[in-house]
Amino acid sequence: MSEGEWIPISGDDARKMHGVTCRHSYPKTKEELRFRLEKNDGTMYIRTEALKGGWQNSHWHKKVKETYIVQSGWIGYAESRGGEPELYIYREGESFTTPPGVIHTVYLPAGAVIHTVKHGQAEVGDRYGDDDSTKAFTARVREISDRALLERGTRAPALTVLSAAGGEQHEKKYGAAYMHFDTLIWQVPAWATGIFAIVFAGMSQLQTSSPMVNFINLETKTILAGSASLFGLMLAVLSYALYRFRWHQIDAKLYEASKHISPQIFLQFIVNVQAVVLILFALRVFGFPISFFISGVFVGVGGFTALQEWRLYRKGKGTDLPVKPTS
Repeated sequence: MSEGEWIPISGDDARKMHGVTCRHSYPKTKEELRFRLEKNDGTMYIRTEALKGGWQNSHWHKKVKETYIVQSGWIGYAESRGGEPELYIYREGESFTTPPGVIHTVYLPAGAVIHTVKHGQAEVGDRYGDDDSTKAFTARVREISDRALLERGTRAPALTVLSAAGGEQHEKKYGAAYMHFDTLIWQVPAWATGIFAIVFAGMSQLQTSSPMVNFINLETKTILAGSASLFGLMLAVLSYALYRFRWHQIDAKLYEASKHISPQIFLQFIVNVQAVVLILFALRVFGFPISFFISGVFVGVGGFTALQEWRLYRKGKGTDLPVKPTS
């Protein structure tokens, strides 16, 4: 139907005739704004805009499920397991659903915006936060600073979904975005190795009598150095592209990272070796000593790779998020 065929429902009619109420508020501390749309069956939608960073009060539900969607920024989620908080981090575009009967709360940094949907077999007033265990959990999580949360929180745990056949549950570990970057990550080293092999094969065939040398009218070593430099820089660009693909793949992960060394580290290392070797080969052509070439490969590759891996490690831990640590 077109826009003109819809008849508006006033706020009073929505409340009196349909049991739907708009209720907006903010606490006296002015930490956040909440915009609510609630039905008299216990279901509800809430848009929360954080003005200051902080933990919300812990609570639990008998039947209600809460689905949190991160509109912008990030949020931390704490779930009580034996009285101890199990911590998770969710970023823009990610979502999760809380189970009934489990004490939980969320941390919102300043500027974060989230949507919360209360759904399921809801009941009016199905929110409990005044018992001793809930109050104790609130006190426990408020000891955790945003920096500690980012360092300890697990990035987006594996999602449990229903399969089409038989209704059995399984884990969805790889999303479309993750697989897209994974394909690129494995392709880049193949491209780099192909370029590296072709360049060295071509330079080994270069002779003074070659038509190209006569046409350009340059010394052979100048052509060798220029070619090695040009393609070395190209491989350095491919190395940076590989690094950025890995960077974005971290954001697309739907599961807790493995503690084992990733093969991607070795792929990055191979591309870095090829780029540095070509660039230093150009310097070797102009008479730099072989000791300079060998030491330059070790230092250049080691430093370049270590910097990339350290940045990726920090990214995976969440410590590169734009957040001001609490005191």
